[in-house]
This record gives sequence, C-alpha cells and structure tokens, in this order.
Amino acid sequence: MKNKHHLFSYKITSNSDFMDKENAISSDLKNQMESLYTLALSGEKSGIKRFHKLIEQHPKNPQLKNYLSVLYHTQGNKEKANEVTKWIVAEHPDYLFGKLNIAFELYYTKQYDKIPEILGNEMELGALYPKRNTFHIVEVTGFLKATTLYFLGMGNLAEAENRLKIIKELAPDSIDAEETEKHVSILRMQHAFKNMKEIDKKRIKVETKTVVKRKKASKSPVFKHSEIQLLYKRDVKSIIDDLDSILNLPRITLIKDLELVLTDSIDRFSVHNKRIKENDFNFENTSFVIHAVYLLGELEATESLDVILEVLQQSDEFIHLFIGDFITEGFWEPLYKIVQNKLDVCKSFMYLPGVYTYSKSELSEAVLQIAFNQPKKKDEVISWFADIFDFYLKASIDDNIVDSTLIGLLISSVIEMNAVELLPTIKNLYKQHKVDVSVCGQYTSVLIDIKRESKLNFQNEVLSITNRYKNIVSTWSGYTDRNIQDISSDKEIGGLIPIKRDIKIGRNEPCPCGSGKKYKKCCLNKN
Repeated sequence: MKNKHHLFSYKITSNSDFMDKENAISSDLKNQMESLYTLALSGEKSGIKRFHKLIEQHPKNPQLKNYLSVLYHTQGNKEKANEVTKWIVAEHPDYLFGKLNIAFELYYTKQYDKIPEILGNEMELGALYPKRNTFHIVEVTGFLKATTLYFLGMGNLAEAENRLKIIKELAPDSIDAEETEKHVSILRMQHAFKNMKEIDKKRIKVETKTVVKRKKASKSPVFKHSEIQLLYKRDVKSIIDDLDSILNLPRITLIKDLELVLTDSIDRFSVHNKRIKENDFNFENTSFVIHAVYLLGELEATESLDVILEVLQQSDEFIHLFIGDFITEGFWEPLYKIVQNKLDVCKSFMYLPGVYTYSKSELSEAVLQIAFNQPKKKDEVISWFADIFDFYLKASIDDNIVDSTLIGLLISSVIEMNAVELLPTIKNLYKQHKVDVSVCGQYTSVLIDIKRESKLNFQNEVLSITNRYKNIVSTWSGYTDRNIQDISSDKEIGGLIPIKRDIKIGRNEPCPCGSGKKYKKCCLNKN
C-alpha cells in the first residue's frame, strides 16, 4: 500500500507475508496462528503448556511468546504476563510489539515519563528502527497508538489528536483507531470540564427561589374522583394501564382534580419532602406531579397553564424532587399541547425573576416545537424569541433575571430554526457577556451554525401520554430491565488498557467530542 501521510520516511505494507518473514513464521506455523490467537484470548489453562511447547519448537518466533503474554493477561495473571513481556524484549530486542506491551504497561501504571526510554525520545517509528525502510500497517498503527497514549498521559491533547488523525487516515476501521479514539475522548472530556469550570466562574446565574408563595397545608386534598389517588401510588411504568380510565372521567371535574394535585405539591411540599426522605426515594413517591401535567397536556387543558407555570416557578429543590430528569428530557411535550395559543402568557413567564434555568428552557422548547410541528407559525415563534432576547439585552444583571446558560440555550434554539434575523441582537448579547459559550459556542460559531442547513431533524415527535410513557419505560435508564455494562473488561488483553466509561453522559455536561459545548446542544442529537 502507498504511504498516506507525508510524515513517513518509510514504506508501509499490508502484505501478511512481510510479517511472516519478520517474525520467522514457517508455513506450518502460519496455518495455526489464527487458532492460537483464539486460544490466547480464551484464557484456557491448557494453552500455557501448548504455547511453551511451540516456543521450544520455534525459538526465533516472538509472536508465540506474545500470545502467551495475552493468555496470562486473559487469565488475570498480570505478573506472569509482564515476565513474558520482559522475556520477549530480552530475546527479541527488535520485536516492536514487545516494546509496545511495555509502553502500554507504563501507561497503565502512570509512569508516562519512562515511555520514551522504550519508544525513543523522537516518538517516531523510523527513528526507533533506523535500519528498516518498511513496516507493516499494524506495526505503524500500534506504534502510533502507544505514542498517542504517551502524549495523553503527558496532557498534550493537541499532539494526541494529530496522531489519532493519522491512525484514522491509515486504518479507519481498525481496533487501534477505535481504542485510541476512546482514550483521546477521555482527555477531551477532562479538558472540557476544565474549560467549563473556567466558564462557570464568569457565568451569570439566577438565584432560584419559590416565586409563588402559597399557604402551607398539612392535610391531603379531597378529590372529586377517587382514581386520582393512583397518581400518588404509581410511577410512569405502573400507571400505564390506568391512564385510559382516568382520562375517561368527566373533563371539567378531572381537570379540577389534576390542578388540585399540582397545588397540593406546592402547599404540602415540606410534608411530601419529609415523607420521601424518611421512606427513601422512589419513583412512586414523586411521580404525581409528572402524571398530573402529562394528563392535563393530553386533555389540552389550556385553562390549566397558569397552575402549571406556578409549579415551574418553584425552587430548584422542588423541581429536582418532583420533576427530575423530565425537566430537560420530556416536559416540553405536555406543555406543547397546552401553550398553542398562549404564547403571550409564556413570554411573561420568561420575564419573571428567580425562576430555575431549565423550567424556562423547557417552556421555550415547547414553543420551539410549535415552529417545527406547525411551520405556518414559525414567524410567530421567531418573533417570540426576538422579544425575549430584547428583554434580556435590556435587563440588568442585578434584577435576578439574566441567566447566561438560559440565553445560550435560547440561542441554540434559534440556530435550529436558522433565524438569521436575530443575529444583531445575539451579537449584542455576546458583547454584554450574557451568553454561556459552553452551551452554544462563541459568536463566530453561532454565525456559521445559524446559516448552515443542518442534516439533523429538530422536530420532536408528539405522542399520546400512553405511547410516551411506553417509550419512556422501554428506553430510559431506571425503568428498563437491561443491565448496561462497561464497554470494556477490567482485564488488559495483550497490552490493551481498559477504558472506563460512564453509562450515560448528562445532557448538561461537556460534550465528549471536545467542542466546549454542552452535550444537550452538541452531539446528543447526532447520537
């Protein structure tokens, strides 16, 4: 194969016969190599004896010793595996993969400064083997992976990114490309978190509090319909079979009861909070607010919007307790069904001081979806966002209204609509330092993104409450019965370092791609 990068001063081949010659693999041994590799990965104890016998028969072959090292790694016998690696390097000093195994072990034990002693100070394959003018592709990508890990260990993300790029150019579908990408992603995340901490120091935050104060109550409300009590006893999964019977109750009295559920969550917040803490948290204790809002949404109860907005004006402690992940994952949907002809009311809500960031952002998401699901109303929605931007532009930071994260989320929304007419106001918001750049990026990025025709579909599907709940219990962590495991084993196999990954990246955490934006407004939609 031809060289794909100008950095290489040597030829690269993919011919398997080349490696056979380098590793002294005879024709009879070649026919066994695939099954021997499988044996090494199996971890079978019987393989130890077999490999030792083959090594005696083929003393000049370093690959058999490498497979023995892999076998010990698979068995979890790290000490033996390291002994074999040293044996390989002692008897086959020119065997690259022996050196790479040592480099991987140094990386795993965080002895990064010792890696150049093994791979050379230049960190270049040609410099490590100056007498060779040809290398196999797996040697090149293996060496690049090891040196990438070195630069990651030293905190040099830029150089690690460069080497990862070369690996992906040479062998985009290789295991080396895949594993190196995972390691680089970890450092990207660390850099993103560091940047976000710096940004957080400059972030303008709203001090959240209970804006709407109500008289505290200690007694349970009296409902017209006894079925309403189910809302206090069921989570999203267990109430599905009861939804139709509840929705078939008389509309007027049902809506009154559902509103009473919401006011009860406010009036008896301290009572509910104490009960939940004493009985330990579970979904059944807290889902009644979500049920009530979703049921009102299903009834398209526009008359209940004020009560729902009263709920959204509560403290962040209240929102976390009763709404949780729904505040950024799905609360827009029942709101969307209710706010169709109430945009002025929604706009007034966006002007209120001391309201939790994501209460406002989820309401704005409901308005945004009007533009995508009802294209004829797009201009009206853009005008709605324009008024809000103007309001925040004129607002004083001391008024406890300006929230830079919220403004960043709103800008991300108008980017999705390609609302270029709002660019002048957005630019002025940046000039006043009222934009959280970790959400939507710098203004230069916004300028490009808002004009770009995206291949992504930003229109959310609007489902019935029953279908939405079924979707939630079949896809959301906490409701599903699936056991999600780490993508890698705790064992290192053949010098490969295990990659530890969180099961889920939070929507408001830094995107692992390293863009500097929040995951919610970056790669979440792409994934």
